[in-house]
Amino acid sequence: MLSWNQYLKAANTLSASGLKLYMYLAKNKDGYKFYFSPKDFMEKFNISDRTYRNAKNELMEKGYLIDIGGNKIEFNTAGVYIESIESLKEQLLSLGKNLSKTDKDSYNEMTAIIKKEITAEVKTDKDLYKEKLKELIETANGLLDDTVERQWNV
Repeated sequence: MLSWNQYLKAANTLSASGLKLYMYLAKNKDGYKFYFSPKDFMEKFNISDRTYRNAKNELMEKGYLIDIGGNKIEFNTAGVYIESIESLKEQLLSLGKNLSKTDKDSYNEMTAIIKKEITAEVKTDKDLYKEKLKELIETANGLLDDTVERQWNV
C-alpha cells in the first residue's frame, strides 16, 4: 500500500504524466507481479506513446522503475535517489536564485566561478561534470551562509 509520504514525494518530484504512471503502477500490492500494458495505461490516461515513454524514462531516472534485466522492470514506490547531473543542476540553480535575492555581490561572484569552472570540456565528461557541480553547490552554500551571517550579524 502506498504511504502518504511516498505519494507526496512522488507528487512533488514527478511531472504530471510521470505521476500518472506512478499511480497506475502503485495500485497493486507491494511485490505483486503483473504484466504491464503500456497500451492500457495510454488508453486510460489518454496520452500518446511519446508521453508514456517520457514518463517511463522519468520514473527510471528517479529510481521508481529499475531495469532488472531480461526485459523486466521492477517498480519501487519509494524511489531511489539517483544523483544525476540534472538534479545537481537543479540544486545549484535553486541556490543561485536564493543568492540573487540576498546578495548581488555573492551572486556575481558565484556566476564568475561557474563560468570559469563549467567549460564545454567539463560537460563532455559526466563524472567530472558531476564533481564540478558538487563543488559549486558547496561553494554556493558557503556564500549563502556567509551572506546570512553578515546580514544577521550573528
